[in-house]
Amino acid sequence: MSHKTFQYKPMGLALALIIALLVTAACGGIKTPEAAQTQPTSTQPPAAAATPTIEQGAQMEATAATVEETDTAQLDTEEAGAATAEPSAKTVQAPADEDEWVVAEEDIWVPVVDELGQHLQAAHRSFEAGDMAAAAASIREGAAFLDSEASAATSEVDQTALKEAAKKQLELATELEGGKITSIKALDEAIAEVHQVNVAHRLNQVQEEILFSVVEKPAQHFQRAVEALDKADYQAAAAEIRQAAAYLKIDEARAQGQVKDTLQAVIGKLNQMADDVTQEKITSAADLEATFAQAHYALAIHHQLAAVGAEDLGEMKDAGYELKAAAANLEQTLHRAGREASEEETAFIENLRHLGDDLIAGRQTKSIVEELQQRQVTPTPASKPQAQTAPLPEKEVWFSITEENIWFPVMDEFGQELLTARDEFLSGNTEAAAAAMHQAAQFLQREELGPDANPVDVDARLEAADQLVKLADEVEHGQISDIAQLNPAFIKAYQVNIDHRLAALPVAERLALVDRTTAHLRGAVEAYAQGDNVSAAVEIRKGVAYLQLDQALSSEATQAALQTSIDHLDTLANDVARGDISLAELKEGLTSSQYDLAAAYQQQAADRLAEDNDTSSYALKASVHHLQEALSLSGQKIEADTTAFFNDIVPLADGLVAGTERDVDHVGQMIEKLGQEIGKLAHKDQPVKQ
Repeated sequence: MSHKTFQYKPMGLALALIIALLVTAACGGIKTPEAAQTQPTSTQPPAAAATPTIEQGAQMEATAATVEETDTAQLDTEEAGAATAEPSAKTVQAPADEDEWVVAEEDIWVPVVDELGQHLQAAHRSFEAGDMAAAAASIREGAAFLDSEASAATSEVDQTALKEAAKKQLELATELEGGKITSIKALDEAIAEVHQVNVAHRLNQVQEEILFSVVEKPAQHFQRAVEALDKADYQAAAAEIRQAAAYLKIDEARAQGQVKDTLQAVIGKLNQMADDVTQEKITSAADLEATFAQAHYALAIHHQLAAVGAEDLGEMKDAGYELKAAAANLEQTLHRAGREASEEETAFIENLRHLGDDLIAGRQTKSIVEELQQRQVTPTPASKPQAQTAPLPEKEVWFSITEENIWFPVMDEFGQELLTARDEFLSGNTEAAAAAMHQAAQFLQREELGPDANPVDVDARLEAADQLVKLADEVEHGQISDIAQLNPAFIKAYQVNIDHRLAALPVAERLALVDRTTAHLRGAVEAYAQGDNVSAAVEIRKGVAYLQLDQALSSEATQAALQTSIDHLDTLANDVARGDISLAELKEGLTSSQYDLAAAYQQQAADRLAEDNDTSSYALKASVHHLQEALSLSGQKIEADTTAFFNDIVPLADGLVAGTERDVDHVGQMIEKLGQEIGKLAHKDQPVKQ
């Protein structure tokens, strides 16, 4: 038996490397359910923005199309460079389309994937035929196999576990011969126990080349489960789900860290789902798809991490099989999401497969990350992709935690799920609230592969998702009765989403945030003038909410400057709610904030001009916008030379946003002059620092 001894790298770094695999200048990675982290899931190009998400896909009617099943037992000799060897007795056998199972009673399923499985299956059949001597002989052959494999194990823990399992098998054989085992159930339980030891302490070390023949088995059983449920054959559907879970356990034993935890959770969910199907609590195939997608995504992440780990050890052939397994599971993730892959996603998956073939054939020398980045097609400027987020909603929807005077704009399906969860909880529908919280958690988990993601982003998302899942389970079991118990987690999760995910929002949509900020601040003045303190305070807080979104997208220096304005506006909102200030004082306070915002963005425009045209153009446009708003609020008259300056800088800012203004020196001079104008118009003693 060949042993694989690599370890996953620390979770944050490993996922950062996988992000490098998935994310190129052309497109983001695969946004799918749980990444662990699943989620996970792929960052979609704008054309796919309206495409159903994982959660939405799970709610659709199952399509009549079946999963395309590819024969992965052998490599194509032309692509791989050589035919694979025939499996030895110790290798995992390439299962036929109809799998071989040792036990198929109640909820115990043991797939025959190696020599031990063959011996266990033979023992089971002999027992059923009443031939205890033959059953005992097969058990002893299995014990000898385990004992032999124990000596080849590289881990002392694995060696000990396998030897102990072999010893128990010999005792079982003696009991069979002595007539002490009289029920098939007792034998089945012993078989299941030794199978688990084999999975956890032997198959966890087997090379992926040997295991590759079972890569597509979960997908096959998931599809059969869907087909059986469509026919209202609940027992068959439940059996197929449990069989898929049995194959997942093989990968779970080999996984590490968060991915292992995610696979364990998915396996538990699959088994619970099988129980629910048996009891006819689940009768629609659409209710299965989200979990099936989660399983495939967790497997994809596991194989990607394993590929990097194998590469570190120089096991390039093994890395190739891992990449091909990752590609198969990414493809199935999208299929179970209820949508077709985009061109970019299809290209990426095919690149994984082709690189896997090249690694297996020994034709590849570059690192996996470098090679995938090179193979992924970079779009021409004319087809440059937009950000990996959905466009801003045209109509504002707000998620509010009124107990703490917090307002959040619903920017995406994550915010919508939180809003649904809160509304359902307040209405007493805890089951729907828990479901929405699970959906929100899945969104965070699958979004971990954003284009600017780093280990800190990944860890923050997964931590917030885990907390939502935990709370959802408590809600579902009636352990939470007060919305105040949920608010901290909702606030944290929302903040994580904007701090660690929205960095790809494009310039046009960021400018829309600026427009929305000022619109709400104007609304505050109008409401206060009419004596509506409550509405005026809410309008200020809504303006602050958009500033906080923009703050997450800004440079560190601008974030600090924006925080000053946010704090000032929060104070104004409190004063307005109490009616402690006059309308004139409100206008003065808002004007001051607008000047501060203009100065903050002017500084960012100057800092980013040479390094990031998009950020600089946005900041310049935002600065001009806030300056004009400050002048409008204050009613301040401006001199002719200032009017002329505005006539020059507004079209220049528009040209920088559009990419038609390329004279960097001229733009720099105008940004510097803008700082001087802000200082002068705000009646500051010193102009804004350049």
